[in-house]
Amino acid sequence: MATAKCAACGRDCGNEKAHCYCSRHAKAFEQLQAHHVDWVRAYGHITWDEYLSRLSKMKETGDLVKQVIEAEAKKNKMEKEKEKNGGPF
Repeated sequence: MATAKCAACGRDCGNEKAHCYCSRHAKAFEQLQAHHVDWVRAYGHITWDEYLSRLSKMKETGDLVKQVIEAEAKKNKMEKEKEKNGGPF
């Protein structure tokens, strides 16, 4: 069975998940998750989507992280469309 492609760059992920990242983007995603906790501590409360939105606008944010943010935004949009339409059908 073929492996899934990275949601950010299209490289093989090495697994069969529908939404996955290659090793480079997986590391960026892990860092995003870890630093979200820091932002919550600093700002009191910040949603995941708001955090990603703010980071995407910062010039200091690296390319790999921005690519993961874009992939996560697409994933979230698709999930919201599924909910709006009542499921996968």
